[in-house]
Amino acid sequence: MTTHPKFNRNPQGNFSADHAFTQVVIGSDAVLLEDELNEMQAIQHHRMKAFSDQNGYDGVKTPLWHFVFETLPGVIVIPEFTVQVAGHQVRVAGIGNDGQIPPETCNVIRIVHDEIPTFRYDLLFLEVKEQMVSVADMLYRDGAQGSQFQLTNRLNDPRLNEETARRVQVQSTLRVETITSQNVGASALNDMRDPQGSPYVYHQNGRWRSTNDYYAIPIGRICTEEPDPFTPMNSTLYPFTTTYSPSYDTKGDLVQMVTKIDDVELAKVKVTYREYDVNVVNIYKDGREVTSYRSQGDGSFEKRGE
Repeated sequence: MTTHPKFNRNPQGNFSADHAFTQVVIGSDAVLLEDELNEMQAIQHHRMKAFSDQNGYDGVKTPLWHFVFETLPGVIVIPEFTVQVAGHQVRVAGIGNDGQIPPETCNVIRIVHDEIPTFRYDLLFLEVKEQMVSVADMLYRDGAQGSQFQLTNRLNDPRLNEETARRVQVQSTLRVETITSQNVGASALNDMRDPQGSPYVYHQNGRWRSTNDYYAIPIGRICTEEPDPFTPMNSTLYPFTTTYSPSYDTKGDLVQMVTKIDDVELAKVKVTYREYDVNVVNIYKDGREVTSYRSQGDGSFEKRGE
């Protein structure tokens, strides 16, 4: 044991999802290593993420609304809201607000206008990353970077006047980037990059991910030349994200239900009819078939997959 610990080990210990471990069992009288303690936490963290993905979609979890001021052109104000992303409930409050717009929990988005006014679409998205923080770092409440709510960093142990442990914090940032492609929907995130230059790729469950472990979810679309420029595009609350009206795919099979966030398909149920009866029911999520039910010809169905 030392009063001058080093933080050069993997913060997840020896954790790997491929191992499917559920517990770390410590032997009696054994030396307890930091890798084992960190692996314990990583196992539970991974299981919570998996549970979250199975029981809902990432996206805005509270009503999302906005307002603009005639006296403050080019400013969009979005009251605080909560999102779910990669198993985390993230409160987004006070980002970009230097206190000039009450209440201070409102997020303030400033639209960048060209010197010569041009019609342009911008994408507003939330960027989330788990970051290790130390005694030297600035701490913001709820991890909302650049918000009004700075916290006192108390990570030094006052008994030793040393940093004996570090913390991992979920940090979030609202970003506005110009949409350069013809697609002005949520899938425009495929054209965006994280702060280190890695492109975002659709991952699963309504979220995008970069190779640097940044996550992103689309929040809304901004049109620079509209009096009310903001259009929300991401909420798992509202029924218009789910389309129940029947449609047909290119093979003539009935698509009974499609769940979308804006132009991104999250899940669908496809029913295939043969000889005036249901033959197969396929359930897809994130473009992959996860379960199918095949008719046995006697009114019963056999389940395949999970």
